[in-house]
Amino acid sequence: MMSTLFEILVLIILFAIVLFLIAVYALVKLTANSLRDTEKQEERERLRREVDARLQLQMARRRLEELEERASSETESEMALWLKKEFSRIPSTDGKIFETFCADLCNALGYDTERMGGPGDQGADLLLRSGSEKFVAVQCKNYVKPVTNKAVQEVFAGARYYGTSEAWVMASNSYTKGAKELAERLEVTLHDRSGSRG
Repeated sequence: MMSTLFEILVLIILFAIVLFLIAVYALVKLTANSLRDTEKQEERERLRREVDARLQLQMARRRLEELEERASSETESEMALWLKKEFSRIPSTDGKIFETFCADLCNALGYDTERMGGPGDQGADLLLRSGSEKFVAVQCKNYVKPVTNKAVQEVFAGARYYGTSEAWVMASNSYTKGAKELAERLEVTLHDRSGSRG
């Protein structure tokens, strides 16, 4: 009788272990499925943002084509007002798309534009030329918060490195007080949604 009780106890323990292993397996499978679903959702969101950014860039390019058509018929002040309006429409995009927008904008204004952005750009995302008299280093910043004086320092260094006659920062947002003060002192022109100063 004692051995029968012992056998029953062993069976109950084995049954409990099997149930525990099944529960662990189900939990692991559920967690794995949940992680896969999360990864798929994140990938869909990343692709949606990328498509949105490309569509926004296409819209910006269309507006720049309009600018080229208007350039011959409008006065400088009308052009400046129109540019200010277009600049204010820039959505939050990634840095490379914003650099492309800035390059297209400068091309539309008649500059020959060379893209330098990336590692080793020495502080200039763009180099602009207008004839032989104007050579500009440009730092592009697409920030949600106001741009700090670091961008001013970078483009100032880039202008010296490339030997340009001017230095600009083009930003989708405003600038901190420190950035404005440094830009004024270093004669760096700041462009943003509200216009330019420098």
